[in-house]
Amino acid sequence: MASERIAIIVKEIRYWKEHRLLPETYCDYLLALYTNGEAHSEEVDNKVKTRQWTIINVIHLLLALLMVPFSLLVLYFTEFDSFLQLVILLLFFSYLI
Repeated sequence: MASERIAIIVKEIRYWKEHRLLPETYCDYLLALYTNGEAHSEEVDNKVKTRQWTIINVIHLLLALLMVPFSLLVLYFTEFDSFLQLVILLLFFSYLI
């Protein structure tokens, strides 16, 4: 079969799997058949990468939320020079960006 036809068939099978038009085991079998077993490893890699990105995003969100009270602490409850306070706040904002 031409590679274009195989690509179209694989795309259709993934559509069927995503919209649950066929049972997942059938779709996995057909994907393995048409891609010579390479489709399953790509899906597993994508799931692992997606999970890693969500963990990293949660950590960044928590750090961003913790920086707000800490910046208020730096501004109102310390006797740093005003220039030093501005530098610390600029570091916080640069991290948030």
